Amino acid sequence: MIFGVHDLLTLAEAYCAATGETTWSLSRRAGGNRKLFRRLRDGHGCNLLTAEAVSEWFLRNWPSDTPWPLACPIIINHAPANSDPQAIRVPLGEVGIPRARDDKALEENESA
Repeated sequence: MIFGVHDLLTLAEAYCAATGETTWSLSRRAGGNRKLFRRLRDGHGCNLLTAEAVSEWFLRNWPSDTPWPLACPIIINHAPANSDPQAIRVPLGEVGIPRARDDKALEENESA
């Protein structure tokens, strides 16, 4: 899943507010470029690989005690390989919001 510029900025603002981290530090950790979020705020873009890497970073590292911003929905496009199809509560393609950080579940989804 790749978030657009507006969503990446929303996520960065919410993450920094929750953790006290600066956007400079977050840019360096999440995207490998300390100027990333400043450039996005100034109307410059980033390449697709950077957007994908930063999107995945947010999904993997979101603080478990911080609500996910409602303005940034996540599209659920497949079920985990080991899940029971009868137990899926969100139909495929519907919008879902992650409730907490779960690295193990994310790894299982990626390997499916």
